[in-house]
Amino acid sequence: MALLEIKNISKSFQNNQALQNVSLTILPNKIYGLLGPNGAGKTTLIRNITQIFYPDSGEILFNGEKLQPKHSNQIGYMPEERGMYKKMKVGEQLIYFAKLRDFNTKQAEEKIDYWLQKLDIESWRNKNIEDLSKGMQQKVQFVATILHEPKLLILDEPFLV
Repeated sequence: MALLEIKNISKSFQNNQALQNVSLTILPNKIYGLLGPNGAGKTTLIRNITQIFYPDSGEILFNGEKLQPKHSNQIGYMPEERGMYKKMKVGEQLIYFAKLRDFNTKQAEEKIDYWLQKLDIESWRNKNIEDLSKGMQQKVQFVATILHEPKLLILDEPFLV
């Protein structure tokens, strides 16, 4: 069964047709790349999958069900524009993002400890985001994206720093 199935979705913004009858099937445990020139609709497609936008027509299925808000905790999304609070410390930021995913403080601390150790970045925990390089910030954003162990991981422009 497909993890994600996109069936003939279209999305317009005023007179701009961003997506037209796009269909795509994503199987579980596979890696896919979404390639195309600037303005091709890649980010619009991702934003429909992550329910930031909703398609004008067509449908998106997640594990065979119509995509719904309940599926958002099964999707990890690292946007191209890093959404981090520059004045917050790394540990505080990660706790905040974990709590948005319904973790309690103890669960969040355990996951954060695991990932900071795994990526050998424990020493960053008390550093402000603004004091990190762009690459270091991207690692922190990645941890925030995978803390909840999503079934679908979407990385928008993951190699730009």
